[in-house]
Amino acid sequence: MPIKLYRYQFSAMGSPCTLRFYHANEIQARGIYQSAVDEVKRLEDKYSRYLDSSLLSQINKNAGTQKTAIDAETASLLVYAEQAYQISDGLFDITTGVLRKVWDFKAAKIPSQQKIDNQLSLVDWSLVEWDQKSILLPQKGMEIDFGGIVKEYAADAVATLLKRFDIKHGVIDLGGDIHVIGPDIDGKSWQIGIRDPNYKKSKDKNPSKNLNKASAYIPMSSGGLASSGDYERNFIVNGKKYSHILNPKTGWPALGLSAVSIWSEQTIIAGTIATISMLKQDQGIAWLKELEIPFFAMDNKDKLYKS
Repeated sequence: MPIKLYRYQFSAMGSPCTLRFYHANEIQARGIYQSAVDEVKRLEDKYSRYLDSSLLSQINKNAGTQKTAIDAETASLLVYAEQAYQISDGLFDITTGVLRKVWDFKAAKIPSQQKIDNQLSLVDWSLVEWDQKSILLPQKGMEIDFGGIVKEYAADAVATLLKRFDIKHGVIDLGGDIHVIGPDIDGKSWQIGIRDPNYKKSKDKNPSKNLNKASAYIPMSSGGLASSGDYERNFIVNGKKYSHILNPKTGWPALGLSAVSIWSEQTIIAGTIATISMLKQDQGIAWLKELEIPFFAMDNKDKLYKS
């Protein structure tokens, strides 16, 4: 049977997702797609803060009272979170999620410093007690949030899954967190679009007019691409933009960069570096250059940077 490109769309982790890969058998391709969807759903069910039944929600419910048993996969994510915390000098902190309780981006209202300080008292990854078998958040009200890790981790997990099915050419896109398996079948790179942070979604009901405009296209033949930016959730007061990327040391939104996209062998690493560079604000570009990692970025004055 001739090999052909299969393209599937689904929703997961609050995002539109796309899976593209080449295969010679339609029935087998559909089975591979279903296995990929099942894997993403497994991770969402396990680590979503929106599901009361998730392991993450159980960890947060037990804050200040008792330890929660964890498995090897969760322990490995905590090890990764610790590494990210260390290399970012505490800027990448998975206990930061509680700050969302005082920053209401729908109401577009700046919280008082007192409210921010109250939530900041619950932010400090270094206080969390954990090992390979259990975790304890020491204060009631503390939370951990894998929102900056799990979707990227899922993209890598699906890539591993597809490779086990001997897929050699494909693209996994989980809401903009991307993993590429090999070049396109003709040997050319896949052209991956980077969203323009200044693009406003059209209100037109025609889907073709409601796409995220790309500010650049990145040729990719392998590895992961992840982006972080102030364009998803924000509001503007007196001409100043306040985004959902919150600094765990100050409790205030990061300023300086509008968007950063990173290439790395693993999507999870690309996502973490993108987030850290946003949090480093005016020092973000210099930090990325020191890392000598492929990147594309735009600051809040619309100046473009790339490696």
